[in-house]
Amino acid sequence: MTVLIIIAFILLSLLVDFFVQHHQQRRAFAALTDFPADYSASKAGARSYSFDEHLLPDGIFASSGHLWGMLTPSGKLRIGVDRLITRMVGSIDSILLPQRGQQVAKGNTLLQIKQGKRVIQLKSPCDGIVEEVNTDLLNKPAILNDGPFGNAWAISVKPNGLASTMKSLLIGEDARDWIKQEIIRMREFLASVSHQPALAQTLQDGGLPAEGVLRQLDDQAWEKFQQEFLSANPQQAVEVTVR
Repeated sequence: MTVLIIIAFILLSLLVDFFVQHHQQRRAFAALTDFPADYSASKAGARSYSFDEHLLPDGIFASSGHLWGMLTPSGKLRIGVDRLITRMVGSIDSILLPQRGQQVAKGNTLLQIKQGKRVIQLKSPCDGIVEEVNTDLLNKPAILNDGPFGNAWAISVKPNGLASTMKSLLIGEDARDWIKQEIIRMREFLASVSHQPALAQTLQDGGLPAEGVLRQLDDQAWEKFQQEFLSANPQQAVEVTVR
């Protein structure tokens, strides 16, 4: 009888430990979904957020192709379009998603955002298999723009080699330094193609490019934007120099 009691106690302890760890993982994951929609607003007793924290809050990985990644407790990489891109695109007519079970390859087109006749192609940050697809985006692509990170994901991928995949992504201060640099590059790019006064007026001093600014580009500038910022090897994509 004593042996049975000891065994039962050990099993109970293991079960309690499992649920405690599972709860902690769920809390850590859920915390990422509660990021405030308005990063500039602050309630009484709450700290305000800078624009780079809004674009890439703690716990969110960044890829050089402007897709963000969130590692789930089960080891999947939940992927979405970073908010700098969705801001610059503005309204999204539709999004093309891979199918569940589809093999994806790093550097190949993973997601496509459509706005009228124009398409933005976003490259996969890893090799792997698509395990989940956020079908809500098919009916409401605007979720990419204004949903919290927990809802604004597009797909979940099981990476081939999780450790190597994580090494190729940026997180924390490195990710936010990189996004600051990308904002500077994008403002310089927009200034270089803004031959019309209406476009030049959309460039906000010292802040983010205006929402929907890419709609004002001609087809040639639209393609050039993709080549410079969304190709398999974007210029200066992994150089982190801004502090």
